[in-house]
Amino acid sequence: MFTKLLTLLSVKLASLDQYGIGIMMESEKPGWNDAMNGLPGIFGSGVSETVELRRVVELLMNQEDEQVLNIPNEVNDFLNSLELELSKENDELLY
Repeated sequence: MFTKLLTLLSVKLASLDQYGIGIMMESEKPGWNDAMNGLPGIFGSGVSETVELRRVVELLMNQEDEQVLNIPNEVNDFLNSLELELSKENDELLY
């Protein structure tokens, strides 16, 4: 379960908008909640998903189990490249 949540977290983190506030929506809709399809649908990103992303980060950070995890090579490579990109001092629009 930890590996699945880590994979989800990494994809969502890579999908943050250029300001790091909302998660970009590929279909320009913020999810199933029709009441929220207005303003986030216009800008293509939603803050509520970022709040949920923070909850997943906190959940994974608070795990006390010190097991060795088997993470797929693709996820490991993706996390390493994501860490490299996020550590750069780039222009917001370039990101």
